[in-house]
Amino acid sequence: LAHKIEADAALSVRILRLANSALYSNRGKVDSVERAVVKLGVERIRQLVLGIGVIDQWRDMSLPGGLNRRLFWEHSMAVAILARKIAIAGNHPWYDAVFTAGLLHDIGKLLFQESLGKHYAAVLQEVRTSSGIMHQVENSRLGLDHTEAMREIGKHWSLPEELLDIAAHHHTPWRDMSGLKHEILEPAICLRIADTICSGIGIGEKRLLNSEMIPPSYLSYIRINPDSLDEPLQTLPQEVAELAAAYGLEGDAKEADADCFQPPETCGIYVCENNTPTDPVYCLLKAANASFDRRHSIADWFLGNPHSTWCWVQVSSPGVMRSVMQTVEKLGDDFSHCRHNLLLLLPQNVPNEVRKMAVEQNLRHLIAPWNTMKLLSQLGQAKDAALAAATEDALS
Repeated sequence: LAHKIEADAALSVRILRLANSALYSNRGKVDSVERAVVKLGVERIRQLVLGIGVIDQWRDMSLPGGLNRRLFWEHSMAVAILARKIAIAGNHPWYDAVFTAGLLHDIGKLLFQESLGKHYAAVLQEVRTSSGIMHQVENSRLGLDHTEAMREIGKHWSLPEELLDIAAHHHTPWRDMSGLKHEILEPAICLRIADTICSGIGIGEKRLLNSEMIPPSYLSYIRINPDSLDEPLQTLPQEVAELAAAYGLEGDAKEADADCFQPPETCGIYVCENNTPTDPVYCLLKAANASFDRRHSIADWFLGNPHSTWCWVQVSSPGVMRSVMQTVEKLGDDFSHCRHNLLLLLPQNVPNEVRKMAVEQNLRHLIAPWNTMKLLSQLGQAKDAALAAATEDALS
């Protein structure tokens, strides 16, 4: 195997760079392909070569309005790395397969772009401008989404069926995950969680990503303590940069686009029932360098200064919604002056009565999955509204 790899000089260099990267190198420098094969094992080398081959297949991704190559692979690598860490934290033996599935999970988008050209660029533009859900817009306009396209090209490449099954369920609704085949259930959950977190943080093109809450029961099912992921999340950006360099992507420049964001200068409050490092909204606020406190009750916003403090509330039940309504009633007419500072984050399966109350009271709200860029825009609007309110007070 080493002899075959050494016949391709470019492949040999990248195998050595990967073998010596932080992802795999825990002791001693690997200075030959043969030593890399011995140290990493045939299966892991096979996974690495597969990753290199896929990246090389789409080394040219230039298309006006198309996918940004660097941002696309940053997201794929982040999902791969985090899925592997989650699998290792849960003592699961198939962490290398989950890594490869993470690297490949979005290649259906590349297949669409290569085969459909400007027609797929139109799909991307619709998602970017409407804050739509990527796979839903694909299904609406193309009749299938990128997960199905990934399955088809994977079969054409004779990739293992289990690997394709693991990668294909990264958008499967949480309520349907438990119905997956037993042999792929746990790795598919690991990948689904990793993709949800990386999308929530905004690793990739934020206008194409969405954020949603992760049911705690799935973390328990794969034997993960959420606190164990706090440090891996902090080191993830650096590890993605190192892996990109090992794969030979370090020379790519990011596009200067609307994904750039300046957080509000005012401090905020994020109200949620469960304080876990895997909460994508919490992760997004941290990644955006927003100044905020995490609280359990909206009463903290009411007792503070609602006029100058933005407040996001995760409304997980009618009880939480009632507490929101009580706060609005206590503020009375004064609420009109600080309405712009309140944002309700409703789950996808939100009860009708909760949605009805939010609409009737004309309260700003978003229903999951939340577009990552739209969430950041809400922070920007809070900043703009605070400045406008301050100016109005000064004039009056």
